Amino acid sequence: MAYPTRIRYGLRLLARLAIQAQSGYVSIADIASEEGVSVKYLEQIVGLLRPLGILTSVRGARGGYALVSSPAEVTLEAVFESLGGLDAPTPCVETPSGCNRAPVCAARSFWSEFDAHMRSYLRSKTLADLIAVGAADLHFAIPGLAAPKAAERSDLNYLLTPAVAPRKRKIL
Repeated sequence: MAYPTRIRYGLRLLARLAIQAQSGYVSIADIASEEGVSVKYLEQIVGLLRPLGILTSVRGARGGYALVSSPAEVTLEAVFESLGGLDAPTPCVETPSGCNRAPVCAARSFWSEFDAHMRSYLRSKTLADLIAVGAADLHFAIPGLAAPKAAERSDLNYLLTPAVAPRKRKIL
């Protein structure tokens, strides 16, 4: 099962914002360049995420986006729903009356259970969980992020500590 690029790129965008939270606002152009995604596509994704209320933005040369919510408060289920990727695996799961075979279909109960497990899993996972999974390798991919010492790898707080002092940003 392949999920749409807007989900994959949306998760990468949110992971960047979560990891670089201490650096202040991050420009879409910087994220697009670092992630190899077009600015226009990331702007569309931000537009879909905006109703969640988890992002804030500042315009201008030193503007960008930042998370308003703690990464531990942002469920992956909410992100998937916002980005349009939490559809039922088959139409009969959402609308059993739409299929005349629903009452006698042996596979329908499997798909219903699969859908329930998937939703439960996404509901149990947060953005903090997402960034914790690949924590040891993230310092290679993010400019300015300090590489962890071996003893710190179990403590994910190093992800929120930039290697260089963050720029002061004036909010107008």
